[in-house]
Amino acid sequence: MNINKRILVIDDQDEMLESLEKIFTGKDNLKKITSKLNEIAKDFLGNEYDWKTEEKEVYEVDTVNRGEIGYEYIKKSIEEKRPYSVVTIDMRMPGWDGLKTASEIRKIDKNIEIIIVTAYSDKNRDEILESVGTPEKLLYLKKPFDREEIMQLVLSLTLKWSLEQEVKDQLTVISGNKNKLEKIITSISKIEKARYNLIETIKEILIQFLYLLNLEKGMIRVYTDNNSYDFYSQLKYISEEDINALKNKCSLTKQKCNFGKYLVIPILNNNELISLIITIKDEKDLIEEECKMLDIFISNVSNILKNAMLYKILEDKNKELLSQNKELKKMNELYKKFTVVSSHELRTPATLIGGYATILKQNYCKTEEDRDKTYNGLVKASERLNKIVNKLSESFSLNNNEETLVLINKEYTVDEIYSSIYNKVKDFLSVRNQNMILEKEDNLPKVLIDKEKIVNFVLLNIVQNAIKATEDGKTIKISVRKEVSENKLIFSVIDEGFGINKSDLNDIFLPFFVTGNEDNHHTGIFEYKSAGIGLGLSIAKGMLDNINEKIYCESEEGVGSKFVFTLPIA
Repeated sequence: MNINKRILVIDDQDEMLESLEKIFTGKDNLKKITSKLNEIAKDFLGNEYDWKTEEKEVYEVDTVNRGEIGYEYIKKSIEEKRPYSVVTIDMRMPGWDGLKTASEIRKIDKNIEIIIVTAYSDKNRDEILESVGTPEKLLYLKKPFDREEIMQLVLSLTLKWSLEQEVKDQLTVISGNKNKLEKIITSISKIEKARYNLIETIKEILIQFLYLLNLEKGMIRVYTDNNSYDFYSQLKYISEEDINALKNKCSLTKQKCNFGKYLVIPILNNNELISLIITIKDEKDLIEEECKMLDIFISNVSNILKNAMLYKILEDKNKELLSQNKELKKMNELYKKFTVVSSHELRTPATLIGGYATILKQNYCKTEEDRDKTYNGLVKASERLNKIVNKLSESFSLNNNEETLVLINKEYTVDEIYSSIYNKVKDFLSVRNQNMILEKEDNLPKVLIDKEKIVNFVLLNIVQNAIKATEDGKTIKISVRKEVSENKLIFSVIDEGFGINKSDLNDIFLPFFVTGNEDNHHTGIFEYKSAGIGLGLSIAKGMLDNINEKIYCESEEGVGSKFVFTLPIA
């Protein structure tokens, strides 16, 4: 609904005219007081204070100092079809007094809300009502009055006038155009059905608008807090410059208007522009009946569109909350896994170190051989604990943006990389009676990498996982081929192990994630189905992310897994 905020003030005192104009236009002393308070705050506190002043309604105000002139203003506004909604009239004035002015105004405008303002009791209310009539549109206000009092009064009266006028306009159309009314109701009901989908609501509004006016070409733009949505129907693209010009014009007039070849209809909600409908038609070609129908249509569509916009906001917020809730659940599960696994991983070597230290302290070692075994056990437990700490440190350095990873890149052949990883795991392969082979395309180019970091952070973690996932006597394969389009070498580590559940594939690169039931977790470097603290793949991915390379996994339970990653060609 478009609220008519046109007000006329009639008073013979210039001070009162100026005062009411400032109040109604928001230019009164409140801003001056706030500015003064800011100056005081700056002097005493060293900075301005954010005084929370409520934003006031702003009105379009005209002022005159004679009743006869006010009468002519109202007569002209009716002729121009831009009527005032409220008039304030001082009772004591030269020429026409307040009572005469109000009576004459009422004869030509039955709808205007009249406020009689006076400091004296010249006439009682009954006398005023008898002379002016229409008591439901006549108020009596005594001076002095409070600023907030008259602001609330004017707010209520402008809203009341606008609501009554809207109802009258709609009843006028309804009374003589039953078929047209049914057409509008049908159109609005179709828009209503789409109200839970903003995009569909926008489309339907334009379709029904064009249908009601027997047009084919048009567009609609809807403005939200963070975005805008467009929908076109057989209308060529309109430039942003033109759309913004149309928006600016409608924001000022709040009414349908022509701009060049375009007819623009604003959709308002609480006097806020929320949408523009643009079509090719001259406003002069709209007959009065079509204008009235259009007003009814836009008035109803405004609320539907605003509700659809609010629903979209709620829907987006709900999706965001569901996504956050999903992430929180995932993090909670990871935390549980980390608690179980890491406590086991850390407690085991710590317990061993404590046990071996106690043996030495209590002199339980009777022979040199016993002491050597105890010392060796102490060293192994210490090394194991040190490896866990190193894993944690590597994970932190690769996943923390504040850390700077120093790389020493050189050119290496595929054979050189394979030889490095094979030498690191050959003892594990031997214990498990496993084989590891290299399959590669001919004439592969060199890669440009920091070999030590790629082997230790990426290949070692992936290959160790493959050894632990694969039964004794099986083969692990490293395959390498060239990806011409991306100028990369693609490495694949393929095992014949127990595989990974599909539901876990999206999470395996997360820190501290371990497959299977963490309660059945057992530690190992190369033992079948053993596990660590769930950082290996996270470290591998972190390393590759740092050099802008990719990694992913394909796996099937009971068949095996294939980890694929890329490295840059020199």
